[in-house]
Amino acid sequence: MPVALIATLISYVSVLLAKIPVLLTALTVNAITETVRHLGGLRFAEVRVAIPSHAISLIAAALFAFCMIAVRRRRWLAVTGIAAIFFAVLLLTLPPKPQLRTGVAEVTAIDVGQGDSILIVSPDGRTLLIDGGGPAGFMHADLFDTSEDVVSPYLWSRGITRLDAIALTHAHTDHLGGLHAVMANFRPREFWIGMD
Repeated sequence: MPVALIATLISYVSVLLAKIPVLLTALTVNAITETVRHLGGLRFAEVRVAIPSHAISLIAAALFAFCMIAVRRRRWLAVTGIAAIFFAVLLLTLPPKPQLRTGVAEVTAIDVGQGDSILIVSPDGRTLLIDGGGPAGFMHADLFDTSEDVVSPYLWSRGITRLDAIALTHAHTDHLGGLHAVMANFRPREFWIGMD
């Protein structure tokens, strides 16, 4: 029964008593809001992982199905199922093997629309991202974020979870705009800035 209806019915008996369900609801909503705000601000609240391989996804799905079946059976089986869920989550967060060709230099132009974004992979597997694309100075990035919608998904699709270096050729928004999330997602070991 909705709180408003309960409060209305109780108010026919006593206005003071009608405030109790409203107060309890307000306290609950405030507690939920503060919990979400607090946990949302913590760094572990946002774990970014690359797309897992098909095999890892199937294993995790099988472990999840086992857990769902096991939890309704005996207690020891339920504990085993819960352990299986934790193992499945661990599997999904393992970094995949990067899809790089060893012994070959590779240059990939990432289509970011305006500006540039180029991934260079050395023959020994070192990665360098040059620029990140982004909106031109007169455009707004409210609806489309190049770093989240183009560059990061491309790098994750290649199994890349860490960049060796990012180079910014110059600080125009159509080169710099797509780097903010890429830097957070791929934590480059070095950041190079070109001078105009």
